[in-house]
Amino acid sequence: MDLDLNSRESRQTERSFDWYDPKRKRGSLYEDVTIDVVASTKRHLRFGYQVAFPDGRPQYWDATAVKSTSFWEFTDPRELWSRNFYEAGAVADREISSALSVADANALHESFSPAWVEFLRDNLQAIALAEYGLVMPWAHAMRPAEGDGVANCISFQGGFKLRHAQALALYGMHLDEVLGDFPTERGKHNFLENGAWQPTRRYLERLETVHDWVEIIVASNIVFEPLLGVALRRELLMHGASANGDVLTPVYGRTGEAEWDWAKAWATGFVAHLLEDQEHAEHNREVIGGWLSEWMPMADEALEAVGGIFAALPSVPFERVRERVEHDRSVLLAQLGLEALDREAVAR
Repeated sequence: MDLDLNSRESRQTERSFDWYDPKRKRGSLYEDVTIDVVASTKRHLRFGYQVAFPDGRPQYWDATAVKSTSFWEFTDPRELWSRNFYEAGAVADREISSALSVADANALHESFSPAWVEFLRDNLQAIALAEYGLVMPWAHAMRPAEGDGVANCISFQGGFKLRHAQALALYGMHLDEVLGDFPTERGKHNFLENGAWQPTRRYLERLETVHDWVEIIVASNIVFEPLLGVALRRELLMHGASANGDVLTPVYGRTGEAEWDWAKAWATGFVAHLLEDQEHAEHNREVIGGWLSEWMPMADEALEAVGGIFAALPSVPFERVRERVEHDRSVLLAQLGLEALDREAVAR
């Protein structure tokens, strides 16, 4: 008997055929389109890849110091896949476009304080470059990543970083039209030459040289983003803008923070997955602890230096900013059971 591929029974049979163990009784749409989409020598190919380098090395090899009973057991707690990834980007773009239209129609730019306008001229593109500095490390982490769930998260976060950096660059071009004198070269020069930005730039440049894909996740999402990323997006683009009569710029901070909220959820979930591994938890705690001990002082130095740009905005006291972001880091490390490392950072 011919099988009707459009029948309800056929569709149910197709959906019940899984390579993976779903979280619930039946696989979700996210799991169906994410898990085991790409064949792996560790799950599907018994004889390894047929093509290798001349010296015998396979096309893919273990590229991280941590170990996992199965990287494939991790899945994104927010279940992001291509459809809702693009939907989220479209929502952010519509929100920004609407805010720009309303601001232009009501001359809201005239409410910006003079000090804030100068601050944006000096630092808006520098903030965009800080966001853009994370794009290439995520691209480096994508290829060797093991496990479809985490590989998808890495890919999507790189896309979000690129979207946010480009949105800020376009915003600068818009401000040049309505306020004048917003050349991109000014922000670029500031990022490359101003001492306040140099520890941040060194951090990002060093991150780009890292080959361990899990170390990139830790250095980016457990160290840099909770401290520097939040300080720039939330404390400057949101609190700083609002304190200086700017109701437009917070839209950019808000969309960036919404993306970070997702990134924080998957990254802490993935690191917790490694720290709770039945076989390798102790080894992973030692490796991740070593990474944090190395990267956290660099992030602290970068945050302290960035405090220099807050001096131009007396309405945004840096001591309060530092207190808030360090509290965020403490909460995140406590969730992972890494409070000791946070106490070491405070002692420094």
